[in-house]
Amino acid sequence: MRTPLPLILSTLCAVCLPLLADHVNAAERSQPELDGVAVLIATDHTRPGEYSEASNGAEGRERDYIDPAADYLAGALRAQGLTVEIARVEEQLPTARIANKLDFDNAYAAYDDLLRSAVHAGSTIVALHFDADRLPPEASLADAEYVGGAQIIVDDRSLSASTKALATQLLEQDKILQTLARQGARLRPDYTDKLRMQKNQTLHIAGKSSGGAFLLELAPQQQAREQFGNPQQVTRALGPALDQLAEAIARFRSAQL
Repeated sequence: MRTPLPLILSTLCAVCLPLLADHVNAAERSQPELDGVAVLIATDHTRPGEYSEASNGAEGRERDYIDPAADYLAGALRAQGLTVEIARVEEQLPTARIANKLDFDNAYAAYDDLLRSAVHAGSTIVALHFDADRLPPEASLADAEYVGGAQIIVDDRSLSASTKALATQLLEQDKILQTLARQGARLRPDYTDKLRMQKNQTLHIAGKSSGGAFLLELAPQQQAREQFGNPQQVTRALGPALDQLAEAIARFRSAQL
């Protein structure tokens, strides 16, 4: 039986993008200091095996793939002379583990504050993701209601001049998506040469930064695993694109900031 479209779209939102509510008491909390941090890499999702409210991403284990890619990109950015921090939601808690709803709410409230601090500091904010391969998962590519792939996403509710300029540079000048395609990642149909506008909690905050912000889906997760292997092998395969991304961000910050 075909999955009803509303359920498919609901599942897509749960898999691809974090469904995180803004926290009304955020202004009452002190915000962490990120002055001097050039780039914040946002990992957004919760880890497999921890309390989750549809926030653990593709196949329930997107962080398994995001984390090594984030570590690689951080190293490449540091090689460009940039200061870098990686934002992980569980690290906002003293226990560094999300065990229940209270932990979940507190961790994401603090995570949102970290993003706001990065905006205040003028950091460039990079949200790394892996996309759902297809929905429903058992469908062929020809029959799927959604076919995932590498893409660059911004939120048009929060689009600073720098965010628009950086995302456009990556798309049109650096051609990051084409580099990912050459490495073997499938591109998202209809977004091979244009930005995707998508409501997203991280981008809603981060998009205001004078350093620019964007979300990069590196590849469909299942396709990347089937083609390259385990998460570390996926990162190695996509390494040339991550190296290019680091160089592009360094060039952008040098020219714009």
